[in-house]
Amino acid sequence: MTTEAYVDKLISMSRCPVCGSDIAAEKAAPKGSTFPLADVRFTCGARFWADGRSIISSSPCRSGSLLAAKLMTIEAEGKHTLSAAETTSRRTK
Repeated sequence: MTTEAYVDKLISMSRCPVCGSDIAAEKAAPKGSTFPLADVRFTCGARFWADGRSIISSSPCRSGSLLAAKLMTIEAEGKHTLSAAETTSRRTK
């Protein structure tokens, strides 16, 4: 694998890999640079960086946090879903 493979993979993304939102901005060092770099931001707020060694999430997609907040709200309001034990006992009846 070349050191540019990580940058190429990130730059090839047209949508957020978590929620599918569009790209807001992208920057990449020119091909053949001594140290390849890429920075891609999506409209959801997710941001990924790539260099010659890996791809990292510098700002996570909010969709997971939004879901967690909604589920915690439902639980706090007492509208919780069935627990695993309740689901199992209902299946065996």
